[in-house]
Amino acid sequence: MPGLVARLKCARSLGMSLKRFDGWEPTDDDPTEWDETERTWMLALQAYEDGLCPVCGMPTRVCHDQDETERRWAGADVEICNVAYLRNKALRSYRDSGAPDPDADGAITTRLTPTRPITQD
Repeated sequence: MPGLVARLKCARSLGMSLKRFDGWEPTDDDPTEWDETERTWMLALQAYEDGLCPVCGMPTRVCHDQDETERRWAGADVEICNVAYLRNKALRSYRDSGAPDPDADGAITTRLTPTRPITQD
């Protein structure tokens, strides 16, 4: 079964409470979907997400503490996200074309052009 955070995020993305996501249906004895428990779950999810670093996605109590970071990890491996790499190349080409508007920097998006349909393995 997926973890609690994953279940809460899925429920939120579908606009439903955790108990409905987990199979609850209203009955005469229990007609209220968003009871105190469900609201508390969503507030807890928000508090958890508020404590995550916007750069790396880890809890800030870990990644903003140099001693803690060095205690947990010996270093890092460099990997390349090839999708981001292709997007960076497209953006460089766009900027080098002489056409870019300097005010567009935060508004420029890219779209990958598939060479063939992506299939699920």
